[in-house]
Amino acid sequence: ADGVEFVRFEQSDTHGISRSKTIPIKHVHDFAENGLNFLLGQLGFDAQAGVAPGTGYLEELGFPDSRIRPDLSTYRVLPWADKTARLLCEPYYIDGRPAMAAPRTIASQLLKELEDMGYHFFSGFEYEFYIVNRETRQPPFTGIQIFATLRNNFDESLIHQILRGMSAVGVDIITSNAEYGPGQMEINFAPSMGIEAADNAFTFKNGVKEIAQRNGYMASFMTKPYADQSANGCHHHHSLVDVKTGRNAFATRDGSEALTDTGRWWLGGQMAHARALTAFASPTLNCYKRYKLYSFAPTNATWG
Repeated sequence: ADGVEFVRFEQSDTHGISRSKTIPIKHVHDFAENGLNFLLGQLGFDAQAGVAPGTGYLEELGFPDSRIRPDLSTYRVLPWADKTARLLCEPYYIDGRPAMAAPRTIASQLLKELEDMGYHFFSGFEYEFYIVNRETRQPPFTGIQIFATLRNNFDESLIHQILRGMSAVGVDIITSNAEYGPGQMEINFAPSMGIEAADNAFTFKNGVKEIAQRNGYMASFMTKPYADQSANGCHHHHSLVDVKTGRNAFATRDGSEALTDTGRWWLGGQMAHARALTAFASPTLNCYKRYKLYSFAPTNATWG
């Protein structure tokens, strides 16, 4: 009905990079029902798809296949691709066990544990990224001109393709502007409940990269692509919603700015585990190049 000829069976590796296979439409039903063979070891790749030893997913198991199975609720027609849709998938061992290094699988399990405690997770991501010319690697504009209208629309066709394309796949864009570096942009989208927020973040990053590529650019979300320029950050906004009442579990009933005890304990837990959380928030060596004083980067475990 959508005129689709190809469907991507798409999953995230442990770095948030999209790994997929493209399936002609006549084979989609069979693979959706029975699973699609896919290298299990993609969960043991580094960011350049190099084989990382000792992960438990590669040489220890003889470099086996997994079967990836789609979540049919994630079906989206991709307006920036030719007659192509996507399905987000999760990997399983051949014997049917879930591969628990898969980010979406882990997130879904943790969200279920949180719901069992009486809370939904409501969250949104605030991404920054650099754009350069694919051939020359030069930025489309120079200098630091954050929020400048001329920079916001340095290539109106590209920016509007991103904004319209994201809205078409359910990523609700709310703001778009130039950021604090040459060729750096920030585009924000509305928060969502549960796993949908993570799916939207995954969709957004891959979509921006692909749209940029189709327009002669390269988009990079790398934390510190330039040593002497602003880093790419990602603010993760989140709150808890009471399952029974639907109320924000951090907000007091009297409308004051004070946090509830739930909110204070939630913050306290993040502060207590800040060092460990950094392994997930900053998973590559490049990320740590951002941690400098007076650089708009977090250098201590505080809140305010």
